[in-house]
Amino acid sequence: MCGDAIVDLLYLAIPTVLLGAGAFFLIGKDNQKKIVEIFR
Repeated sequence: MCGDAIVDLLYLAIPTVLLGAGAFFLIGKDNQKKIVEIFR
């Protein structure tokens, strides 16, 4: 990782968002609502 904090955050955030989106599609719509409520 380079010294730029913003770039470091992007390297961490982008894969996390992609994994999160993939998880939502794999889990299904019924469980999505439960997870959304947990994260709120």
